[in-house]
Amino acid sequence: MPRRLTLSSARALLVALGVGERRLPTAPPAAPAARDTASVRRSALAPPQRRLAVNLTRSSRVGPLRWSETLVAQTTPQTCGASSLLLLAALGDPVLAAWLTTGRRIGSQPPPELARLPLAQLEAPSVQERIAVAERRVFEQVRSRALGPFSWPARWGTPPWAAARQARYPGVTYRHTPVNDRDVAQARTILQAVKAATRAGIPVLLYTGGDLSSSPAAALPRHVVLALPWRRDLPSLRIFEPGSGRIREVTVESLLARERPMAALGNWTHVVWAVLPSSVFPGGEAPGGERGSE
Repeated sequence: MPRRLTLSSARALLVALGVGERRLPTAPPAAPAARDTASVRRSALAPPQRRLAVNLTRSSRVGPLRWSETLVAQTTPQTCGASSLLLLAALGDPVLAAWLTTGRRIGSQPPPELARLPLAQLEAPSVQERIAVAERRVFEQVRSRALGPFSWPARWGTPPWAAARQARYPGVTYRHTPVNDRDVAQARTILQAVKAATRAGIPVLLYTGGDLSSSPAAALPRHVVLALPWRRDLPSLRIFEPGSGRIREVTVESLLARERPMAALGNWTHVVWAVLPSSVFPGGEAPGGERGSE
């Protein structure tokens, strides 16, 4: 059998090549924004619109994620990471969520994902168009300076160290760490930390991929999904898969030492990297991981 290239071994090479976040300028920590739930509740939105803005994933539902009958999904093959980052930010910012779902702009200060957009784009008339506008903006932001002073190539999607820097959720800083699901103990520790974060109401980015049995390129991160907040004491995770626009429920155990593709992972086989809140690890240290922003 071909030797499997793990992300644990690849990480040292990536840092040596200067593509780890140690070569990046750090961003300030996310702080609770003034654009909070109360401002949306006081707005002129209709009650159903307010409820959607403050609960985008509608509690524990699984299946297609729709806003106003529009399927929420990545808009290009390269923007799974940007799509997941956009949903992560909107889950923590009801003002961003209100704009995405209704087009209504609340307050005088736009969310960072909409900063410096032309008025014509801010006035996009449909949910689908607004998702596309914000996703493109996030994709530009996350790739900027991801290779030292240079931008990350668009055709390669979103690198995890840049996603850790970009991820915006109130009061949370994120770190990234590779995952080798063949090392069951290490992978279980990380995935249990993912579950702990989602139970605390914090979304988590997961990178998925394959291994050398399919191709060398497949062993690197190939897709990004989002583990959603879920305040229930159950052994499963709720994962938004942006390629299909569906929320799926999976157990931690089902993600360990996998041999076959899984729909929740975008039809890839393994979780290969995680972008987690720093607080879920003792001392804020991810096992084998790196800080994305401080």
